Amino acid sequence: MRRLLAALASLAVSVGSLARGQPRGSELGYLVDYRGGMEQWLTPEELARFALPAEKEVRRGGLDRMVMTAADRAVRTLLPLALDAGGQSAQAAQLRALPPIADRRTLEAARAALAHLHDREPEPDGPLPIDRFPVTTTNGIVEEARQVRNGRPPPHGAYLPALAHAALHAGADRRQVVADCLSLYESLRQIAAPAITRSAR
Repeated sequence: MRRLLAALASLAVSVGSLARGQPRGSELGYLVDYRGGMEQWLTPEELARFALPAEKEVRRGGLDRMVMTAADRAVRTLLPLALDAGGQSAQAAQLRALPPIADRRTLEAARAALAHLHDREPEPDGPLPIDRFPVTTTNGIVEEARQVRNGRPPPHGAYLPALAHAALHAGADRRQVVADCLSLYESLRQIAAPAITRSAR
């Protein structure tokens, strides 16, 4: 799994938070990673809506919650967009129906659902499986959440934009993908810097 996470990181973003002066494993570093990944495929106008908080506005202690929130949105929002676009609406509906990921129990439930999806064979005369990358990336995000809760290596926020980009390649609606990415980013930013007013959409 470590090789998977490392490969996703290098694919997701070309300039990591370390190069931008933010340490991995910090709340601001996670946001910088996220925004850096979005730079790879957003227009300048779209990217302008992903504003970073100032370092002095960020409170420590929220990284665990940020990563759990990211896992929840990856499993129940972004991956279903890719599944819908790939003709697997029933599987997308199953993921959306999962309980929100908020603790170890719900995280493991999501992990089990992803394992079932990853192993699923196409039905006779049914749609071909979508490209494996969206599912694999989501697995990486969920695994990160498990590692953070176990005190393991710091998470990398660029996996989320990589998943969103994969949903676009699968045929998901760009406007919806960007809106969901912005909504998630604002949720993460509110955890990291709760005093900041949500930006206008």
